[in-house]
Amino acid sequence: MKRTLVGAGVALLLMSGTVLAEGTQWDFGGDLSASFGTGFAQFFGDASFYAQFDTTTNFGIPDIDGAQGNVMYIEPPFELNAIAVSIGEFPNAGGIYVNEYTLIYDMLVPQDAFDNYGWLSLYNTSGDNSNDGDTFVRLSDGGLGIASVYDGQIHPDTWHRVVLTWSYDADNATMDFRKYIDGLLVGLQDDLSVVDGRWAMYSINDDDFDSDAQGFWLLADESGDESPAYISSFFFVDRPLTETEIFDLGGPNALGATTPGQEPNPPCEGDLDGDGDVDQSDLGLLLANYECGT
Repeated sequence: MKRTLVGAGVALLLMSGTVLAEGTQWDFGGDLSASFGTGFAQFFGDASFYAQFDTTTNFGIPDIDGAQGNVMYIEPPFELNAIAVSIGEFPNAGGIYVNEYTLIYDMLVPQDAFDNYGWLSLYNTSGDNSNDGDTFVRLSDGGLGIASVYDGQIHPDTWHRVVLTWSYDADNATMDFRKYIDGLLVGLQDDLSVVDGRWAMYSINDDDFDSDAQGFWLLADESGDESPAYISSFFFVDRPLTETEIFDLGGPNALGATTPGQEPNPPCEGDLDGDGDVDQSDLGLLLANYECGT
C-alpha cells in the first residue's frame, strides 16, 4: 500500500511489431537486469532463494503464444523476501508521489496455486513491504482486484497479459483504477483513492524506501498472501496507457510485455468484465460507467 505517479509524456510507437516506450521492461533472461529503461530491480532479503530463471520448455510449462520464452518462477515464502523495484520517477498528478502509472505482467499462474493457495499479490507500494499488497489475483475464482472488487478471470496454466493502470480524475479529484486481461478492460474501480493515497508510489524525491531506491515491491505482500507464479516480462511506465493502446498490445508475447501479442477476442455482448459470463459484476460495470447526458 502507498502513494503516487506522473505522466512522463510516454510516446508509444508501433514499429516492426514492437511497442517502443519510455519506461522500463524486465524480461528475466537469467537475472533481474532491465531489457530497456532506467529502472532497476533487486532481490531483497532471501528472495533469490525462492526464484528460478529458465525457459518455458525447461520448466515444462506452455510456450508463450506458441514461442519459447525466458521465465522467472517464484514460490512462497516470499513475504518480506521480495523484489524491490526502483522507478526513479518524479511525482505526478499534482502530488508528492508517483500517482499515475501502468504495470504490465506477462504471467502464468499454475494449477497448483489455485488448488493450494488463496491469493497472489501483484505488487506492494509500502516502503518496507510491511502492509497488505495492493492488487491481488483471488485464486478461488481467478478474479483480479482489491478492496473486495475482483473482475475478469485468470485461468490456471494459461499465459495472460495483465495490465493495471492508475489515472487521475480531475472532475472528482480522485484516482481511478482499471484492470485489463489480454487487451480487454475487465474492471474499473473509479474514485478508489486520492492523490498520494494508498496506491501511490515513492518518487525520486524520497529516501525512505528500504531498498535504497524509490518505487515499489513486485509480487510482494507482508503476510504471505503469495503463490507460485511464472512471469516472463514486466513493464512499468509513469502514465496510464489508454484503453486503445492496451487493446493494441493484446495478449502475451515471448518477446516481452510491450510487444503486441494475440489480438483480443471481442467479448460476448454484455460480458463487460470479460470472464465469459453475463452476470451481476457486468451490471455493476455498466452502472459504474453510465453517465447521464447534459
